[in-house]
Amino acid sequence: MRKRMVVYSLIISFMIQLVIGWNTFHNLLTTNKDLTIQTSKELIQQTSNNLTTYFQDLDALASLLRTSNISDYSRLYWNMHGGAVVNEKGEMVNHLLNELSLQENWVEKIFILGRNNNQSNFSKVIGEEGWSSEGLPSIDDLMEYSLLNILLKEEGIPTYHSREILLQTLEHSTKSVLNIPQLVRNLDFLKQVENRMTIAVYDDDVVILIVLPLNFMDMVLNKQLSDFGVKMQLVDADNNLLWRNEWDQSGNDNSEAYRFIERKSLSPYNFQMELLQRDSFYMTHKKSISILVVLLAINLGLSFMIAYTFSRQIFNPIKVISRSIQKDTNKMFPMRLIPQINGNKRWFIKMPLQRKMFWFLMCSVMFPVLIVGLIFSFASFQINKGLLIDSKEQMTQQLSTNVTLHKQSFKNLAHQLILQETYFENEAASVHPKMSDVSYYVVYDNKGSTKLSSIYGNNLELFPIKPSMLTKGAFQYDWIPLEKDIFGNHSASLVTSIMNNRDMDGYLDLILKEHGLVTNDKWQESELLLLDQAKQTIYQSNPDQTEFRDQRALRNLDRQNEVIRLDNKEYLRIIVPIIESEWLMINFVPLREIITDSQLLLVKHLYFILAIIVVGLLLSYILSKSLIKPLLKLHESMNQVSEGQFIPYDHDRNDEIGELAENYNQMISHINHLLEEQMKSNVREQALMSSKMKAELGMLQQQINPHFLYNTLESVKFRAMHNDSEGINKIVNAMADMLRYSVRGGSQEVSFSEELTHIQNYYTIQKMRLRDKLDFKWEIDKDALTLKVLKFVLQPLVENAIEHGILQVTTGGVVTISASVSEYDLIIGIKDNGVGLDEDELERLKKSLFEDEVEQKGIGGVGLKNVSQRLHLFYRGGAVLEIEFAMMKGTLVRLKIPLHR
Repeated sequence: MRKRMVVYSLIISFMIQLVIGWNTFHNLLTTNKDLTIQTSKELIQQTSNNLTTYFQDLDALASLLRTSNISDYSRLYWNMHGGAVVNEKGEMVNHLLNELSLQENWVEKIFILGRNNNQSNFSKVIGEEGWSSEGLPSIDDLMEYSLLNILLKEEGIPTYHSREILLQTLEHSTKSVLNIPQLVRNLDFLKQVENRMTIAVYDDDVVILIVLPLNFMDMVLNKQLSDFGVKMQLVDADNNLLWRNEWDQSGNDNSEAYRFIERKSLSPYNFQMELLQRDSFYMTHKKSISILVVLLAINLGLSFMIAYTFSRQIFNPIKVISRSIQKDTNKMFPMRLIPQINGNKRWFIKMPLQRKMFWFLMCSVMFPVLIVGLIFSFASFQINKGLLIDSKEQMTQQLSTNVTLHKQSFKNLAHQLILQETYFENEAASVHPKMSDVSYYVVYDNKGSTKLSSIYGNNLELFPIKPSMLTKGAFQYDWIPLEKDIFGNHSASLVTSIMNNRDMDGYLDLILKEHGLVTNDKWQESELLLLDQAKQTIYQSNPDQTEFRDQRALRNLDRQNEVIRLDNKEYLRIIVPIIESEWLMINFVPLREIITDSQLLLVKHLYFILAIIVVGLLLSYILSKSLIKPLLKLHESMNQVSEGQFIPYDHDRNDEIGELAENYNQMISHINHLLEEQMKSNVREQALMSSKMKAELGMLQQQINPHFLYNTLESVKFRAMHNDSEGINKIVNAMADMLRYSVRGGSQEVSFSEELTHIQNYYTIQKMRLRDKLDFKWEIDKDALTLKVLKFVLQPLVENAIEHGILQVTTGGVVTISASVSEYDLIIGIKDNGVGLDEDELERLKKSLFEDEVEQKGIGGVGLKNVSQRLHLFYRGGAVLEIEFAMMKGTLVRLKIPLHR
């Protein structure tokens, strides 16, 4: 049983700890999943907004390219204007595009195509100073091969052109005469747009085509997100994959390891952003999980040690008792007392067994469970806190990418505004999407005088130039740190130099709205800061909270995820560098925001552990009761010994209780053996007593015979004196039968009919003696004739009736012999009609029946006493002799002989 208890405790401990571990990981996985979904929704929302901003920026660029200053180039005819004019116009267009300062990761190429080969075509690779018009197809060339419809399928909207679709279009075009130069121009052109996304617009026989770079999506999604297992991809309306972020450096597509999280449609564009998340919880927290598994194994070892030690204390007394019983079983009684078990922990020894079992399970199961529960709770708290920090870091990473995109978009806006003010005369820049994030802008000349303001144009003195702009010297862009604008709002501004043939011609100052540079700022109580390379604040979520800009908050910026204390509040400082710049984004997350969420999970986990412990207590109580049940049954069996029932305990156990029961059964078997020997001894003693009784009965029988012979010889003598030979003959014949009956051996019991025949012979002898003075009357039940009675039980009673009843009357004496059968007894009556006895004589007669010596003379004589003693000895007190006397009415002697001895 000890082994079973230890195994039970280990199994229960393991199962409970496994449940706690499962609950811990389940909660963590659920939390991770919820955080992933929440973060992913925000990520895909921000990425979609970024992509929309990018497409709108390109749409603004397309609108700029449609202006007459640029698109009219492709409306020039070579045969009308000559090559010099066309080249001069082309150089001007190239100069304007260079003035836009477009980035290679923003736009790859720009094409401006005329109607036919007599018109000018234009192409420019962004990042290169020059331009080209050679080898480009015209609109007519594209139309000949149905390619124009492909390019303008969704005019003004980004469209993806796969190589397969373009080649199929060429193959299925029908031409009667093949124009090789035309086909070559188309093929060369297709190579530059295949597997690319383009924006195409058609305006008055001019096609403007903007080709996007292959990696344009890298601008809208932070590359560091791949470290968190985030995968973003762009698909078209037909679910064709257009782009996927570089999440696998090897180039292998392990999409199976990712699960779909969220999808976002880009309106009005026919694209969808899809976000997938790698199930990286185990890999990320592999070390923590491994440590928890090792702690679980150590805790099970602790459970085993406690169970082994505790069970030894419980079963040691049982072993002592079992061995003591086994040692003394084969000895003669009385056995020695079981030695008292001593120990230092007497309180534990005196404790009831069920309580010991309960505390055994508590210590071996609940104590380790409590330990592992607290460890798992702390671990889940830490892991959950790490998950929350990772979530905050992911969002900060994405916001840093948003800033990079917005910075570039604001630069594009600045250049378009400069071109608008210098070349296009308010023709196109107003459509730029970032204008909604600009509070106002101001144009200054190279001396710092205000030339133009988008607001309050009649009060230009309200917009003096910032002194720092004049002291910086030559620059192209400069971001002015956070300061109040004309409306009293804290905002940053972008200053762009206006150049005229490499000469400084002035400045453009874009004053942004408070949240123009960092949008989608949904951080609850978090505080976001954007610092430039000089560690000056470009943006802050709440500029009035100056404590986030002081020295304490901005020291040791090389330390990542550091906890700092500001105004008695603790914050987790997350620092993310802005891509392609020396800027930093700092996110101050209130530590209690993370701790509170982690504490909620901790409290939930502790409640679960508490519930497990309560269930464990109930199981401990039930199991302890179940474990001691065999001992209680053994105890009940032992209690039967005190009641004289030596019954073995039936069991099929092989443990300590089985050993104790087996030794107990051997003791009971030994006791039963001794009792059996004692019973055999008693039987032998009873047999000796029976032999003694038979001898005494024989002696009493011998006492009867002489008395009877004496009376009979008296009768013969009387007949001989009167020469009554016939009477003597009857007496002698009757006497001969009686002697034969008397000397016949065998059982002391005879049938009642034989005893009556013996009395009939006795009556014949007495009748010859007493003549008319004696008569017999028989009232015998036939059922009584076959019953067994003691031999010679009637003759002494009949003799008494004659001697002490009939002889006292002169004539008409009658002795009535009756016999009947009741349920339990044979009832025999001997009644005479003699003189009877008074009460004194009756008392003396009854008293004489129980005395050892009786006078031979007197009432009853020796015969009545002999019958009484014989009945008492033979029937062991079961037979009853009753005497009824009535003065002058006779005497009745009644015998009640039991039917079964």
